[in-house]
Amino acid sequence: GEQALLPAVRSAEPDTVIVADGFSCKTQIEQAGTGRGALHVAQVMKIAREHGPDGHRSEFPEQLYNHARPAPGIARRARRLATVGLSVAAIGAGAAVARRLLTSRRSICPTVAACSSLHRRNRRKPVRNVSRFYTARPLGV
Repeated sequence: GEQALLPAVRSAEPDTVIVADGFSCKTQIEQAGTGRGALHVAQVMKIAREHGPDGHRSEFPEQLYNHARPAPGIARRARRLATVGLSVAAIGAGAAVARRLLTSRRSICPTVAACSSLHRRNRRKPVRNVSRFYTARPLGV
């Protein structure tokens, strides 16, 4: 970086286009305190297409194109919207199932306060005079 690349970037004229295809070279130029940024070859071709063979004539041409990002297409936006909608629907369905489990008679948590009152109401009443059903009778009667 400091042996060849960064001194060349620092000594470049303000209207010189600095081209770097690699991510690491672009990052070094931007983070080294040079005050410049590098453009990708595709961005340089876009400048040539938009401004003709003379190119863009102003100081630091990379400032106009370095942070430009194209808007996503309709298909991508539709997929994002569908993903968000399905996520919300899944969360709602999960909440409905959880609520149903917590309020049903077959609750898996009978000790929870919301469920315990329901279980107390539905408890069977004890059978009285159990002894008359289980008394010993003589054989053959």
